[in-house]
Amino acid sequence: MSIKTILKILYQVGYRKIYTINMHSPWIARESPIPLIDLRAEKILARYLKEVGLGGSFIVSMGKRGEEMARVVAEEMSAEYASAKSSRDRRTGEVKIELEEVSAERVVVVDDIISTGGTMASVVRELKRMGVKRVYAACVHALLVGGAVEKIMGSGAERIMASDTIPNSYVEYSIIELIEKAIRRELR
Repeated sequence: MSIKTILKILYQVGYRKIYTINMHSPWIARESPIPLIDLRAEKILARYLKEVGLGGSFIVSMGKRGEEMARVVAEEMSAEYASAKSSRDRRTGEVKIELEEVSAERVVVVDDIISTGGTMASVVRELKRMGVKRVYAACVHALLVGGAVEKIMGSGAERIMASDTIPNSYVEYSIIELIEKAIRRELR
């Protein structure tokens, strides 16, 4: 069943607004019969990274949308950032990473979602190849399917950090304040 079908069904049964957290496919909102309000967790992630002593880290993310995420996190942390470009070989599934040289000692790779871990692992490997000593993986949504954890940790990541949008053993920070603020706005 497609997300469009699910949104139509929700509309038919009475839903008139849906809140999302860092929506992975924002183009769905244009086609939805229900307004989708996307709450953004970048500032909460940045605050958490500072709390755990990663405030001076260089920030890297993937893709055009990832660049915006990296920018927001880096600005909140007064840090530098870069965006990696990734492409996947259609035959082999291998992920190829293009990233300008990063000379930082510590990098946090941020993404909205980690599913299979392939892209994250490729970025971590590339950063390690560049000589980055400590690389951390951080995301909002950690699906971590299949061997994702093994791929990421095996590529040289020090740690995987995720929000509580999906319960798992890598949850380190909460996005509940986003939901609380949205509800308070609704009640005004």
